Amino acid sequence: MPRQAWLDVFRGLAVVGMFLVNYPGSWSHVYWPLVHAGWHGATPADFVFPAFLFAVGVSISYSALSLHLPRTPYCRIFRRTLVIFALGLALAGFPNYDLATLRVTGVLQRVAICYLIAAVLFLNTGRRTQAAVAVALLVGYHALMMHAAAPSCGDAWLTRECNFAGHVDRLVLGARAAAGSHDPEGLLSTLPAIATTMFGLLAGQLLQSKRADRQRTAFLVAAGVCGIVAGLAWHSWFPINKSLWTSSYVLLTAGVSCLLMALCYAVKRVAWWATPLQGLGVNALAAYVVAELASRILVADGWWHLPHRDGRPGANLQTFLYERLFSSWVDPYTASLLYAVAYSIILVALMPSLLRLKRYIRL
Repeated sequence: MPRQAWLDVFRGLAVVGMFLVNYPGSWSHVYWPLVHAGWHGATPADFVFPAFLFAVGVSISYSALSLHLPRTPYCRIFRRTLVIFALGLALAGFPNYDLATLRVTGVLQRVAICYLIAAVLFLNTGRRTQAAVAVALLVGYHALMMHAAAPSCGDAWLTRECNFAGHVDRLVLGARAAAGSHDPEGLLSTLPAIATTMFGLLAGQLLQSKRADRQRTAFLVAAGVCGIVAGLAWHSWFPINKSLWTSSYVLLTAGVSCLLMALCYAVKRVAWWATPLQGLGVNALAAYVVAELASRILVADGWWHLPHRDGRPGANLQTFLYERLFSSWVDPYTASLLYAVAYSIILVALMPSLLRLKRYIRL
């Protein structure tokens, strides 16, 4: 099946969102929409990663022909899974690898696991079973988080220090848990993240149904509204929380993803201004890897010994560029945002060359 330009644009929007959230000029000066919620609740930044996982699910549904090729589809799925997971591990340790504390979880690792489970379910089950699995994951996760005991927590169930997902991360990952008390891409919280991908898988199959385009779009909008309402309602019992990837968070973010995808699908023709986003969407994984590598080089400890703008020594290359090119003429918050925008533009500008050369990793 030919590539779906509107899906590439949607994925490109998610990647741009990642760039703006992950690569500010200064972490001390970031506008609130680009900062993840401190614990419960959500900001615009919290909708970015789920949108990408949602797009992974949609992509799986559109890759049906390639997955059903005679050449052992499971080998293709496992190979892609291993490549994505290995890239995540490589990024986790770069540039100073310490196998004793190397983080085994992360964004790409979660993408790999969600892709694997969703793709295998897609090959072996129908839409009803897939929907049932997604619901079971959300309900089961709620039950675990609200009723499974975390030692020494007393009546505190969903605090940063006391929650069952964090307990599992500390028990299994130990020092490898990213946030100490819990891991934002941890083990137990990957279960509802799989549900996020499954909802994308279901949305993709809806968009390939025999209904007219307007009906497909209307159904997607209706699903989005229902997801948002259900997520907000569930928040009263199981608070919206990205770090824990709570069930209410899954429904809320899947609903918003449905609405944004319905907009992209309704405007199928890619206008000139969306072409860079399309190129970025085609190369989404490559773009993320390049962005992470470049960012880690820019801030690498011991690599740079540059002067701060006030003459103090010890600035890394990112700080040097931020202070010289941006914070020298605007306020720190605007300077930090402008740095992220400039960083994103440079990365987007690199993608057309990869698109022309067909050098991308497809999901």
